[in-house]
Amino acid sequence: MKNFFRLSEGTDGIFRLENEEFIVKKIGSETAARQKKLQAELTSFEKRAGIPQWFSIAALVLIALGVGLFTGSLDLLADGDVAYEELVGNGLWWGFGIGLGLLAVGVAIEVFAFFRKRSAMASPVCGDLNERWKRLERESREELLVPDTAIPVDIISEKGTFMLKHKFYSCVNSEQYVFCDGPALCLASVSGVVKIPYERIERIERVERRIAFPNWNKEQGASADLMKRYKVSLQNGAYSVKPYYRIVIRGNEPTAIVFPSYEFERLSPLLGSNATNLVTVKK
Repeated sequence: MKNFFRLSEGTDGIFRLENEEFIVKKIGSETAARQKKLQAELTSFEKRAGIPQWFSIAALVLIALGVGLFTGSLDLLADGDVAYEELVGNGLWWGFGIGLGLLAVGVAIEVFAFFRKRSAMASPVCGDLNERWKRLERESREELLVPDTAIPVDIISEKGTFMLKHKFYSCVNSEQYVFCDGPALCLASVSGVVKIPYERIERIERVERRIAFPNWNKEQGASADLMKRYKVSLQNGAYSVKPYYRIVIRGNEPTAIVFPSYEFERLSPLLGSNATNLVTVKK
């Protein structure tokens, strides 16, 4: 089932929602230009804050090779295939030394990258950029006439990009403001508002699978007590939760608004009778 908030990259480099029929409001061109400029500044800062991607990949390769050489040498001894004296006499001890050396270099690079990025994110420059973005978000919501009663909710979207003539999608955890407008559910992002009539909502699904995304928007950390019951985990730089929920939208091709489990209680009052039409999906 396709994600309702699936964004495709246009020739101008801007991502746009594929389900345009539900869009009822859009920000003006001036606000859009300001967002694009500031987003570029944020992206540039994040790149400078870390290390080049190829350097990080090289570190992971070094760690993998180091672990492989070191554990391989240990296995030879543990299995009894090679005696310790033979290992030393034939010079096979290099597996230990080189393995540990590669592992140490790879870990050192990752540690350096971690502290470099943490330092950059705590800098006044980063704080100023984030404050400017929050202010621009508020101005965008005012322009879109989003009511003060709207609640911020994490929504999982999919970004598409063209690479080597193939399209790849990845999950993005973005905050949207949700509210009701008559017999319809409205979701406002920084770029526009979509309006989904309740009659188009077919059912709500609880999906008993884990879903991963690269960013965290809540003030409470992922390890906070409040989040423990949602089985939030952080692994390889990505957060994940189990289960997650889908609001299935009726159409020629069914689509679904996807959101993490920790948002269900906040969204339920806005779904009306649809919240009781809950179906569990295990596969």
